[in-house]
Amino acid sequence: MYSKDDLNKVVLGDARDILLGFPNSFFDCTITSPPYWKLRKYTGETVDPREIGQEARVEAYVLHLLEVFDLVHKKTKHTGSLWVNIGESFSGGRPLGVPEWFLHMMTRTRPWILVNKVIWYKVDAMAESQTRRFSQKWEPFYWFVKNMDTYYFNQEAAKIPVTKVTVERMKYDFKPSDKLAVSRMRGIVGNQSDKIDMYLEKGVNCGDLWAMPTAKVKVKHVAPFPEALVARPLVATCPDDGVTLDPFAGTGTVQRATLKLGGGRSTIGIDLNPPAVEEANELLKEVKLQPGLF
Repeated sequence: MYSKDDLNKVVLGDARDILLGFPNSFFDCTITSPPYWKLRKYTGETVDPREIGQEARVEAYVLHLLEVFDLVHKKTKHTGSLWVNIGESFSGGRPLGVPEWFLHMMTRTRPWILVNKVIWYKVDAMAESQTRRFSQKWEPFYWFVKNMDTYYFNQEAAKIPVTKVTVERMKYDFKPSDKLAVSRMRGIVGNQSDKIDMYLEKGVNCGDLWAMPTAKVKVKHVAPFPEALVARPLVATCPDDGVTLDPFAGTGTVQRATLKLGGGRSTIGIDLNPPAVEEANELLKEVKLQPGLF
């Protein structure tokens, strides 16, 4: 069962078991990146039968992910959000469409509601030795909510600086014949010079294409979550005094980012890999409050 002693640490175990011990409507924001299917083992040379990502068939992999997120849904507040970064898997050089399949199942067979499909463009993605297809430089980052009418969203906290190109476009005078077409494409209905100062001061909506590098922290986990990728959904969808969750925590990136942000937020991670859990909890001991970091 849940204890306050579980807060601000990563707990060892299967998320499908651990989450049963938490009250319903407990978490404000879940941010996670599940293991890829059949890409690597996270629990050592001997495969743990509970390890998601080692299933014989990709269909079973997706169903096991749904089992986890069914529980997350039950344990999430009506104002809460779920962010899932899920990578593609390949067979014989052919993409299997795992992210699309997962998205279809989450929105057609489960009560989760999709708000955004964010594209994470990996600006420093590793080169691939591919000769029959283009290298993959991006991954989807899906944002789901439990209730479309009540979910928490602080857009102001996630705004980014306006670019010079955007400022110049705002000065453009559209012809009457252009306005309808342009407004449909970009939501722009005319010259916006009067708003430039406001945008320069407050920033603009960050959009759904996030160009960010991969993680550069020195940890033993083979695929750590980049902290910058966690930070944006964290500030936008987890309120002060909220609780975050990562059911596939690895070395605890979500937990460290939550504690650095402060604001009375607390966090819980879950992972099946004992060395990763041990490393995560050691790293959490070193975290210091950095509210201006993001």
